Amino acid sequence: MTQIEPTMQTVYQGSIDDMWDELWERSSIERLIERLAKADPSLWSDDAAVRESIANRLGWLRIASSLLPRVEEIDAFAKSARADGLTNVILLGMGGSSLCPTVLARMFDRPADGGEFIVLDATDPDTVLRAERSVDLAHTLFLSASKSGRTVETLSHTEYFWSRMTEVAGDKAGQHFAAVTDEGSDLQKIGVERGFRQVFINPSDIGGRYSALSYFGLVAGALIGVPLTDFLRHAIGVESASLSGLKQNDALDLGFFLGAAARDGKDKLTFLASERMAPLVPWIEQLIAESTGKSGVGIVPIAAEPLMSLDKYGDDRSFVVLRFADDTDPTGGLLEQCLNGQCPLTEITLPAVASLAGEFLRWEIATAIAGWGLYINPFDEPNVQESKDNTNKVLETIGSDGRLALPDPVATEGDLTVFRGDGSSVDDVISAWWSQATESQYVAILAYVDESDETEELIARLRRHVLTTTKRATLRGYGPRYLHSIGQLYKGGPQVGAFMVVSSDSTEDADIPNASYSFQSLKMAQALGDAESLASRKRPLVHIHLSSLQSGLRTLVERIEKAG
Repeated sequence: MTQIEPTMQTVYQGSIDDMWDELWERSSIERLIERLAKADPSLWSDDAAVRESIANRLGWLRIASSLLPRVEEIDAFAKSARADGLTNVILLGMGGSSLCPTVLARMFDRPADGGEFIVLDATDPDTVLRAERSVDLAHTLFLSASKSGRTVETLSHTEYFWSRMTEVAGDKAGQHFAAVTDEGSDLQKIGVERGFRQVFINPSDIGGRYSALSYFGLVAGALIGVPLTDFLRHAIGVESASLSGLKQNDALDLGFFLGAAARDGKDKLTFLASERMAPLVPWIEQLIAESTGKSGVGIVPIAAEPLMSLDKYGDDRSFVVLRFADDTDPTGGLLEQCLNGQCPLTEITLPAVASLAGEFLRWEIATAIAGWGLYINPFDEPNVQESKDNTNKVLETIGSDGRLALPDPVATEGDLTVFRGDGSSVDDVISAWWSQATESQYVAILAYVDESDETEELIARLRRHVLTTTKRATLRGYGPRYLHSIGQLYKGGPQVGAFMVVSSDSTEDADIPNASYSFQSLKMAQALGDAESLASRKRPLVHIHLSSLQSGLRTLVERIEKAG
């Protein structure tokens, strides 16, 4: 076993020191650490029913210790799959079931006998088909992951690839599948009925976004090649330090930083990560946004935003710097500017990639503490179901020909069709939205498109324009992925955002077995359903559809630049 080196964390309180002191005083009075160590649900609510619900969501606090004895079984499963020639892995999951595996896949090296590891968390048919065509199905294991076992995207992916594998492997198709889910779920029943290679039953007292160190993260980790024993030891170290009853620890400091900054109006938590640390940020984004974005309050995580000098940002920012010890400064001088300008900032430096396990737990504890500081329940997601219900309503419009009934367009020009917006032409709609967006506290670009480097470059160009022109914070999310993470914040958090939903046609489509709709129809239904949910908040919103993704997106960006 390797020697565990400490992660270095430094908190610069800056202008939030008074709010920080207030949280410290309150934590002492309420015996915060002592009660957190005892998994006391009354920290977050006085309501008996809510406390009961929270009590069934706190299993993550010591999951690293409890699953350490299961490492041998998990590793044996991964080795058996590779020994049988299943060197490629496609993980089928969303939100908490996919974000931790994505971090691990991007930050750990694959074993010498390993092939591709792909996380499929999109319903865009081009994305689905690219995943299929990037591997040899005869040498591929599919890992279906869903806590509820009812996640529409995961079940759709599972049905699609089950159909494909029965064509390839016949009655041995089940040996190409495994699942991670809760006891008694639909996915468990499917796995048993179809003879999956293995079905891992996760502890039911862990919510999805707090599941990184449970089977949802560890099974994927073993397939990726993560040394699980050393990995968990880092988390157990943080567990011991954070829940030992000591008044001072890094997780507590981080939680106070998050809560104090948000309460002091510095709620746009901006991540400045080195290139090697960047894959961790989307996982933190989901954890914070879904945990705190409710009851009209919340912390707004800003990820992958173009880096600017401090004077180009609004005064509602706090910053987190993430890097490994041997990485160069990812802030481009912004760190020094923040320290001189009294801007709240936390700097976290990890010694090695194995330290990620401790970082997962540190952020989970800190987020729970931030929820306590904001007087909210960080373990529910009261608004997530809205978009799902709206999606189902849209899917009900599919006719006997299998086609989705789209709304009448507001305006159409070239590659651009407006489904929501104010105005009679595309330019009028964009100008009206831009005028409203500049009065908002943040602008979110929500893209139901095939994710690619070119797409990301164009969205980054748009974000830079918004930031330099208005000083407004900018966010971007790919649908439907963001529905399982930051989407909760958009509906339940502070109603201060402006939204642009962008959808697109795909070059190909793919039918979903045992469903009346295709992946393209599902993607569009999700875009339309979430636009309906956002529209009900009366916030600035436009939905623009692109008949050609790249040329249409480029045209859209150019027109927004012209409008601003």
